Amino acid sequence: MEKEFVNMFSDFIYEQYFLNSGRFQKAFEKIDLEEFIILKCVSKSKNEKVYIKELAKFLRLSNTNISKLVGQLRDKGFVKWTHDGNGDEGTYVTLTEDGLRFLLDQENRNANYYEKVIDKFGMKRMGKLIAMLKDLDGIMKKEMEEELQDGMGTN
Repeated sequence: MEKEFVNMFSDFIYEQYFLNSGRFQKAFEKIDLEEFIILKCVSKSKNEKVYIKELAKFLRLSNTNISKLVGQLRDKGFVKWTHDGNGDEGTYVTLTEDGLRFLLDQENRNANYYEKVIDKFGMKRMGKLIAMLKDLDGIMKKEMEEELQDGMGTN
């Protein structure tokens, strides 16, 4: 495989996921991207509550980091952070009305942005791109798992 092509791919991935994260973050008002993801997780929960340990596992962050983020959301009035009984089961998070209203507003802003992008790029092209990206994601995950099993590059 041409090394130049591999370098182009690597640069593209780096640019999209690391360099643009700051620009993407600016699209969010009042909260960080991680906080937004927590609000999304809580809103999608069938129980209408999510335990801190579940958020930590899903986001691959420590309970301490999740607790800090949840504390910030609580201070903004977007979540309620509580426990059942004596707290042996752990603490959990629920959305407040302000949190739900904020989340819906932010999702509408995101949808408006995505609609403009899709309109300019073309729905048919976007559908093909999404399908191809899903295929690529599956291949990358499988390769990463194999690399981790093989000792990450000790070949």
